[in-house]
Amino acid sequence: MTIRNLLIFLLTLMGLLILLGSSWEIREIRAKLSAAQWVHQSNQVADLSLRASGVMAMERGITAAILSHPTQASPDMMYEMARQRHDVDTLYRSILAAASELPGLSRIDDTHPLHRGLQQLAQHHETMETARGQVDRRIASEAAELDESQWIALATRYIEALSELRDATGHPMPDNIYSYTTNPLIKDALFNVSEYAGRERAIIGSAIAGQRPLSGPERATLLRYRDIVEASLARVETLIQQLPDIPALTRARAELDASFLDEYQALRLAIYQADSEGDAYPVSAAEWYQQATAGIGSVLSLSETVSDHFGTNLDRLRDSVMLSLAMASFSILTAIGIFAFAVWSIRRRILHPLLRLETAVSHVAKDLKQPLPAFSSDEIGSLAKAFESLRTSLVEDIERREATEAELRKFSHAVEQSADSVIITNHHREIEYVNRAFEQMRGYRREDILGMNVRLFKSHERNPPELYQDFRDALENGDTFRATLINLGASGESYYEEIAVSPLFDPTGEITHYVANGRDVTERIHAEQELQKLNQAIDQSVSSIVITDANGITEYVNPQFTRTTGYAPEEIKGKRIPLLEPGRLPRSQYRNLRRTLQQGKVWEGEVLNRRKDGEPYWELTSISPVRNRHGIITHFVGIQYDISERKQMEEQINHLAFYDSLTNLPNRSLLAQHFDKVASHALQRGKRVGLLSLDISRFHLLNDSLGHRVGDKVLQAVGQRLAECARQQDIVARYAGDEFVVILSDAPDSQGIAAIAQRMIDAVSRPLTIEGHDLRISMHAGISVLPRDGQDLASLLGNATTAQHLAAREGKNTYRFFTEDLNAAAQQRLTLEQDLRRALEDNALELHYQPKVDLATGEVVGMEALARWHHPSEGNISPMTFIPIAEDTGLIQPLGEWALRQACLQGRAWQLQGLGRLNMAVNLSTRQLQQVDLAALVDRVLAETGFPPELLELELTESAVMERPEETIRVLNELKALGVQLAVDDFGTGYSSLAYLRRFPFDTLKIDRSFITNITTSPDEASIAQTIIAMGRGLRLQVVAEGVETQAQAATLRRHCCDQLQGYLFSRPLPARELEALLKEGRRMTLPDSNSAADDRSLLLMDTDAKALSALCTPLQKAGYRPLATTHINEAFDLLALNGIRVVVGGLHLPEMPGLEFFKRIRALYPDVACLALAAPEDTAQVTELVKSGLLQGWLASDCQGEALLAQVQEAFSLTALPVVRQDAVLDTSP
Repeated sequence: MTIRNLLIFLLTLMGLLILLGSSWEIREIRAKLSAAQWVHQSNQVADLSLRASGVMAMERGITAAILSHPTQASPDMMYEMARQRHDVDTLYRSILAAASELPGLSRIDDTHPLHRGLQQLAQHHETMETARGQVDRRIASEAAELDESQWIALATRYIEALSELRDATGHPMPDNIYSYTTNPLIKDALFNVSEYAGRERAIIGSAIAGQRPLSGPERATLLRYRDIVEASLARVETLIQQLPDIPALTRARAELDASFLDEYQALRLAIYQADSEGDAYPVSAAEWYQQATAGIGSVLSLSETVSDHFGTNLDRLRDSVMLSLAMASFSILTAIGIFAFAVWSIRRRILHPLLRLETAVSHVAKDLKQPLPAFSSDEIGSLAKAFESLRTSLVEDIERREATEAELRKFSHAVEQSADSVIITNHHREIEYVNRAFEQMRGYRREDILGMNVRLFKSHERNPPELYQDFRDALENGDTFRATLINLGASGESYYEEIAVSPLFDPTGEITHYVANGRDVTERIHAEQELQKLNQAIDQSVSSIVITDANGITEYVNPQFTRTTGYAPEEIKGKRIPLLEPGRLPRSQYRNLRRTLQQGKVWEGEVLNRRKDGEPYWELTSISPVRNRHGIITHFVGIQYDISERKQMEEQINHLAFYDSLTNLPNRSLLAQHFDKVASHALQRGKRVGLLSLDISRFHLLNDSLGHRVGDKVLQAVGQRLAECARQQDIVARYAGDEFVVILSDAPDSQGIAAIAQRMIDAVSRPLTIEGHDLRISMHAGISVLPRDGQDLASLLGNATTAQHLAAREGKNTYRFFTEDLNAAAQQRLTLEQDLRRALEDNALELHYQPKVDLATGEVVGMEALARWHHPSEGNISPMTFIPIAEDTGLIQPLGEWALRQACLQGRAWQLQGLGRLNMAVNLSTRQLQQVDLAALVDRVLAETGFPPELLELELTESAVMERPEETIRVLNELKALGVQLAVDDFGTGYSSLAYLRRFPFDTLKIDRSFITNITTSPDEASIAQTIIAMGRGLRLQVVAEGVETQAQAATLRRHCCDQLQGYLFSRPLPARELEALLKEGRRMTLPDSNSAADDRSLLLMDTDAKALSALCTPLQKAGYRPLATTHINEAFDLLALNGIRVVVGGLHLPEMPGLEFFKRIRALYPDVACLALAAPEDTAQVTELVKSGLLQGWLASDCQGEALLAQVQEAFSLTALPVVRQDAVLDTSP
């Protein structure tokens, strides 16, 4: 680093340090200013809350006095209560306004005590508003549940909230250490005096207003309050002596002594004495309240005076901080000015002279004859004079050396231009000179090796020892040594050098130097070696090599020629080689050979030749002409390679390229070639071509369960059967996996094509036994026809595959023809697939959450995460549409991982918000269950999101777990080891066995919604649901009912002891923010007790005649029964589910359902209910038989009235047992 740069760096560093220190000082002063504002404002909030506490205490007392005898409340008391309410509300708004001016309030998070105190105060204020309304209704003689003790408790909680807010104002401002302060202790003591005096005022005022003596508990409470007041007054007296003696405090203390300690105390004692002696109270409730309020007001006045005193001190502190800020700003500006002057002086006296000196020296370095300019007489000027003296000495030395070098240059030029390398050493063999040729040949730089010993070349390590012995002998004799050596260049590459070393003698005959001349002969040596290797390579070549003269007469053959053809060299030399003889090659190939060789070009080709013993063989032959330096062809060189084995392999490869190795059927390549021929012929002649795409149903399950060997044999058998069913002109190909394609040439009409397809499906479905396994293979086929459905293989095959997929969805052993509707549906499906893939990439999907409710408590215990997709142009896409697409295309795995991660993140967020430990259910598809790293994925997501594994529930459909049961058990055990919960979804719709269900580590059974829809009307579905519930409880599993939409369904499920429900009755699936609001609202499903006395005498009347029902209801109601009448079947079943009905009276002729069926269902669903039929005269015989059969317990004539009606009903009630205690009569989903 230069001096100039160092000075600039130091100045910059000094300036940065000044700025940094100044910035830090200003920051600290600003923090102190914010702290002063914070303390000032928080003290104001504390004062307002203290004042509000006093006013609220007044409202509490006067309101309690009024509530004790609302009818005796005087107008003055009512006015005073209204005034106190107004004052409380005004102070509440002032508190909020003062809190809003706190510096940094918007940055305070929810955990700060001041933020929590404001929130709690707002909640209590809303509660007080409600309580005031109830007070007003109580005074107005309206029904209200609020009494004076409840009012006092509510008001006291409000005052406690104000006290907590006041305590919270003592907490510091976030990230500001200067705001640590506490409210004066005297204010807390004064608050205790006013608060407990206020409570004393309320209790005494209530007794006076009611003209009743004080009770024992009230006296004990008043005594305890008086002890607190006395202790607080003593503490106030001690603390107030520590404050300065100022007029305002003196006046406030005098007012306290007069109003509270004298007048209030005297009145309070008089009231106590009157109460103890049983006399009338000396004052009315209004007078007591007025005088007590004046005394408590003096306490509050003293508190406000103390607050004003501390506020004045805070204002002084804030003014002091502002003065410090101004002084710091002035100091910074002064420092900046001094720093700027220092920078200017250093730049003028040091940096500029240094720059001039540096520029002058730079010019001298280019031209030594240019003198330095004059400088001032300071230190830099002295340095410039020293540089000038040095320059003069250098110029003189250079001139002397140039004269000497001119003589030497002439001598060295001749040696330097030599093409041979030259090395000159002294008699110790130390190098003194090398020329340019040496540098080029050996790669050493001259300056690197001068003064080094020649032993550094290590020539003795790469050459024979005897050669170096000759070298030493020649040097000792003073002779010149000549030899070809292997030397090593500087790059490490060896080369051959022809060298001559000669000694130089001084006049006395002593050797003083050695001169070595060398020449690189590497190319010559290598050419000789390459020629030798070429001869050896030809003799050892695996190819037959033949050399002939220009007329084709053989001059040389290598040993491989003999091994390949069987001809010995002596048998072929001097003769024309057989290949060049006419008739040994096809005529066209022989003419091409002669023409190519005559043109002097290389001929190559595959030739079928014969060995000496007549055996044919294939060889790859290349014949090249050889020209002399005049361009005349003098020889031909033939190279022949036996390719017989390759030809055989090519035939095998050709078969493998066009035929399936497993079934030996044509593959897709041969299929495409055959189709091109057949399609071209059909289009030219107006014929049709049918294309069948056949696929084996559920082949992967067969492969997984029985093994790939059995699967391969099944494919072979299916291919053979299909080939046997095909016509001679048709082609059957294995296209891929378990998919076969059949091309029908000259196809018949649609019925004929359908017959061929059905014949093939029937042939495949015949029983098949492989390795002891009796199998029945089913297929489904799709059919497309040329030219109607396309004119190329890709179109026809795609359309046939579309039809095949439809056939697969419709069932086994079916076929379907392609139609344009199928094409449109396929195109729409393809578009949706692309949009779904894009939606996944763009994170355009979202999760909705449907809550699950505990039927025992009505509380939300969890939710199920459900994927939702709002398409930008199509709107909301049903999961029933896009989930199958995701499963078919493999998108279900990224979709499932996204849903799992989002659900866990959302669940964790709700936990952090304090919404409880709620179970989060996420669905897993069949594809996800087959994912190799499913357990690792779930573990990773749980770790990344922090969601507790015990709260995650993975739902799998019954059909998914039964597809590969053994593999599923292993995967489920891995998931269970992570601690997650497992649920089987849509239970009852699959084909699982109890044996497997017992082995699966499930925690929850979810009843499919198809069994819930008609659970109140269908005995079969009710029985299935009840069986599932009983089975789940027997296996110690939670049972959840899906799709619950009515109260009657929920009541029925509760009666059968179902654990949880999920459905639109409680809530539809909601976005996260809406479900969060529901949870915060505390919404729950309440289940009122339906086992009331009214249920014991409840009966259901069902008939289409509303007037007849009304006529029946009147006498029954008068007799104390509870008749529930309806004209609709579904409403009747709902009433049965929601009420403890013991008797059903119904007509036999119902339009919605025959009466007999109506009674059968009731008896199946409710065996304990007695059934009576309303029968016309013509129905007498029928109902008599029904009574005998036990379906009915009796019947009523349609015109039955009065005593007869009541007698029949009473008898029916006597036949039934009292209803079992239940809690499911009505479901209320209100918060």
